[in-house]
Amino acid sequence: MTVGVTAGLFLFGLMILLVFKFFRGGLNVKGLLREKDVSGRFSFARAQALAVSIYAVIYYFVLVLRSDTSAMPEPPAILLGAFAASNVVYLLNKKVKSRALN
Repeated sequence: MTVGVTAGLFLFGLMILLVFKFFRGGLNVKGLLREKDVSGRFSFARAQALAVSIYAVIYYFVLVLRSDTSAMPEPPAILLGAFAASNVVYLLNKKVKSRALN
C-alpha cells in the first residue's frame, strides 16, 4: 500500500467519525461563526478562516490520494500562502477587536 492510500484511508475514517459525532450531537459547533463579544454577530473573519481551512484540507487530501510515491506530496506554495493569509486576517481581526474593547 502506498502512503497516499494509507493516509487517504486514515483521513476518510477520521472524516466519517467527525461527521458521525456532528450528527449525533457530540460536537458543539454552536457559535462557531459568531463573534465572541457581547454582540454575537456573524464573524466574516471566522467564516473565511474556516472556509479556506476546509478547502486546503480537501485539496491536500486529493493530492495525497493522487500521490503514487512513498512520500507525502509537497503542498503547493499558493495553497500555503492562502492558508497563511486567511489566518493572518483572522488574527488581525481578533487584535483589532481586543483593542476596541480596551
